[in-house]
Amino acid sequence: MEKEIKFLDSENFEFSAYDVISENQLRINHKNDYAVFLFPTIKLSQITIKDLRSLQTKKWERLKLSTISLNEKTILWRLWHNSLISFHIANIMGLISDSNCPYCITVKPNCRHVLFCASSNVFWDFIRSPIKRKNGNNETIIDRLYGYAEHSYLNDVIYIASCILYRRFLYNINSGDLNFDLIEKFKLRFHEYLSFEYYSAKYNNCLDKFMKYWYNGLGIFQIVNEDDTIEMTCW
Repeated sequence: MEKEIKFLDSENFEFSAYDVISENQLRINHKNDYAVFLFPTIKLSQITIKDLRSLQTKKWERLKLSTISLNEKTILWRLWHNSLISFHIANIMGLISDSNCPYCITVKPNCRHVLFCASSNVFWDFIRSPIKRKNGNNETIIDRLYGYAEHSYLNDVIYIASCILYRRFLYNINSGDLNFDLIEKFKLRFHEYLSFEYYSAKYNNCLDKFMKYWYNGLGIFQIVNEDDTIEMTCW
């Protein structure tokens, strides 16, 4: 099995991987968008009535209303149903993994472990900081998997953070490198998200609602008036 690993973002990056659905080796490359990383880890014949009911969960409404990217929604939906690859599946696929979490040495964790690994606690504290500052000590717990029943804006923060953690997982199983700056990657992605939301709100004449929440509420950015760009202040 070929194990030559190149940069994940490179157009030349290609490798052989085991697809647990078709039970065949597949060539994965830039052209097919590394789709194997989104393969569910169970076969259709193994899906139970309980699983089917969970697909209709009200939590889907939270995700459906989110303005994060479609790819991020796909990752989150499959995380919710525990149907993304894990370190163990990565090992079967011939990637760089011994089936166990390299950060906390948990044995054969499922794919949701990327959100709950002890190595992510500092990152989640960082994510929680402006929320806690706004709401006081009452807001000390974040549902890392599903977000909140209300507060759709806060859910997008949590969802983006979850996807960044999954990106760290993908980076690790392809490079073997444990060094991945979660906070910096989050800042870059969230700044992109926030800028899009700002210009969208401005275009649709609903800037007041946007400013009330992000600027006056959480106070996470300031508008640089010269070129109307966003500069984050607390993240």
